[in-house]
Amino acid sequence: MNENKKLIIKNSYDLLRFNPKVRKELVIRGLNALTEVRDADFYFFKGEEHRIKGEYNEAISYYEKALQNDSEHIDALFCLGLAYYCRGLYAVETIKKLVKVSRHLLQELRREPTYKEVAENMKIPLEKVRKIIKLAQKPVSLEVQKGKEKESYFVDFIKKDDEDSAIESFRKVTQKDPQHADAFFYLGWLYHTKGDYEKTVEAYQEVIRINPNYTYIYYNLGWAYGELEKYQEAISAFEEAVKQNPEDADAHYSLGWTYSQLKDYEKAIESFKQAISIQPDYTFAHYSLGMIYLVQGDRSAALDEYKILKDLDQKTADQLFDMIYK
Repeated sequence: MNENKKLIIKNSYDLLRFNPKVRKELVIRGLNALTEVRDADFYFFKGEEHRIKGEYNEAISYYEKALQNDSEHIDALFCLGLAYYCRGLYAVETIKKLVKVSRHLLQELRREPTYKEVAENMKIPLEKVRKIIKLAQKPVSLEVQKGKEKESYFVDFIKKDDEDSAIESFRKVTQKDPQHADAFFYLGWLYHTKGDYEKTVEAYQEVIRINPNYTYIYYNLGWAYGELEKYQEAISAFEEAVKQNPEDADAHYSLGWTYSQLKDYEKAIESFKQAISIQPDYTFAHYSLGMIYLVQGDRSAALDEYKILKDLDQKTADQLFDMIYK
């Protein structure tokens, strides 16, 4: 799928447990009520306390204690999956920053930076830098290697480990509670990031079985079908996404992209124009519209899209210009 056409799949999970302010109040109430009783609920709320603070290792430890006390504690199992998922995302961002700082120091000092120097520049504890390097099981050297950057290694290593753990937790939730739409949604989301689109479709279909009105589910399902080149199924999914949210420019764009794959250019143009009417600065929609005009032999219309793109994204505009005059 062309990178100019591919969008980030939407994450719709916006429930109470992801509202830190409200969740924090509930966690405090729960801990106060359970102070004298160290049962599964107590450890679950301790886990929530740490997850709200972004302390994912501690959160994972407490969720596991909750499950040791009660293996059927669905909330603890589900939030364990969330903690693994969030830890993976947080680790990736931290690693990218570590790589950037280390490269800068390497150029400035003309030698490998020490852990302490990296920690001071990142303004994070020295022990945290050590943990990241230890987890990656590689030396601190972050120079570009031949063929593959170490940043890619670190990101892949940690992300894969936490993704697999999150998937395992969410799978167990669905086995214990086949009506848990959120767990199926996250399974689909994670399978998509791993490139397993068949399992993505299966998980999203389970979400629809449980709750046909689940936010963004048809949109995400449509892109999974698109990855599998099942374009008719993708069109059906994106049409449902448009019905679900008629003002979602992404849904209209995605429908247009799918029609373009089937060479149904008139419907593609209609969908791209609808996306632009909702969001006039939609770069990908203007680019895709220009490309379709080119396919139809209408260079003048394609140039009009180029002129619009110049004010939105010069790099994308240049790509369209090169296609027009190649």
